[in-house]
Amino acid sequence: MELDYYRKALGELTEEEAQGLLQSAFEAEGWTVINNHRIDRKNEDAADLDCRKEKERRLVAVKIRPEKQDTPQLTKLVQRSSEGHLLYAYFDEPTPLFRKEIDKQRQVITFLGPRDLHDLFLQDEVIDYLTHYFSVLPVVNELAETITTIWESRNVVPPKTLEEGVGLGSLWELKDSVLKTRSAIGMIATRWEADLNQRTEIEKSSFDFVLNEIVRDLDLVQNFTGGSLINTVKTMQQRTPYILSIIWSVIRPRTNWIEFTHLAEECNNRYQVYELARRYWVVPSSHTPFRRTKSTRANMRFFYSGLIGILRNIACVATDLDYGIDWAWGRTAKDSE
Repeated sequence: MELDYYRKALGELTEEEAQGLLQSAFEAEGWTVINNHRIDRKNEDAADLDCRKEKERRLVAVKIRPEKQDTPQLTKLVQRSSEGHLLYAYFDEPTPLFRKEIDKQRQVITFLGPRDLHDLFLQDEVIDYLTHYFSVLPVVNELAETITTIWESRNVVPPKTLEEGVGLGSLWELKDSVLKTRSAIGMIATRWEADLNQRTEIEKSSFDFVLNEIVRDLDLVQNFTGGSLINTVKTMQQRTPYILSIIWSVIRPRTNWIEFTHLAEECNNRYQVYELARRYWVVPSSHTPFRRTKSTRANMRFFYSGLIGILRNIACVATDLDYGIDWAWGRTAKDSE
């Protein structure tokens, strides 16, 4: 695999999120999974997940980035080798000292690193993994940063009289940048939806290839726009922040925005808003209240359906930004009269 967004996506997960993804993958393979870390943490005995299927058993330890201090858990896990197949999943590269411990235990434990986990989640069609994966893409970052910057200026009081040359001029620049981004994402989403809907059979061997091709297309959006969207909105934040305040005020009560804006106003800082925008609005996972598009495709094409839903949602956010600027345009033009 040429693209390595999977490393960033996996490395920023919490252990609870990591365990949830593994649990989904194993359950898709027919295992009954007991999450000891969540249910009985005091007695997990080195195994975060206890998986059972007929007479088989898997004991799984989960770490994001193992360090030397995690060696005792590894040692305890080895001591349970008679109970079943031992797995140790790490989502980010371990420290050099811990890697030495891994080398010592390879004959007893099956180790799953970032690339192994990426392949596992694709093959088992863990859609929540796809949402984490897409959430680290540059185009998603730009949309989330743009929304966060608008939120930062929400309390700026507009002047009583707006200067047409300044206010409408900067809004026009933002409109141009958003329209370029919206158009590019929309074309990609439409093209890939048509392509994926034509795939009548599961082709798991092509999952990684399809994902890479979609991501390459989305990366081309950045090349096409040159990052003009976030650059424009950052310039507006310095020169005409009241325009961003107007945008926030007009999108806040709108149907497509009200869920997000109300939660964003409860946040204490820009990081919280950015994470809310990036991971729960632009690319929402299934356990959040923000899944705005639900696929009606058959379960046998769940991977393809998941990709379609994610692309639709990214395109929807870009479209809603464009609409928000149009609404602000009408408000600003009226105030300038």
